[in-house]
Amino acid sequence: MIRTNDGFFGRHGEPRNRNVSGVLLLPEPNLWKLRDERWQPLIANNLFATNPLPKDLPPLPGCTYVEDRDESGRVEGAILADTLALPRPWPPAD
Repeated sequence: MIRTNDGFFGRHGEPRNRNVSGVLLLPEPNLWKLRDERWQPLIANNLFATNPLPKDLPPLPGCTYVEDRDESGRVEGAILADTLALPRPWPPAD
């Protein structure tokens, strides 16, 4: 998952959509599947944003700047259900 040169955020030297700090993708937008790894949200940080996302946001998986590689790349993160402190098992039994 490496961003191409024609991406929504542009590229070095040709930034685009600088008013967008990032994008959160919810593949399955309901609470019942938040412990299923397949349906975890992904976040993409805009490296060129005028107002970047705060560094202290919960660490969600997705794409962001990777310092040791000096490029945008995939990063691991926490399961959103853990960040929201949802109980185990989830969803709860009826």
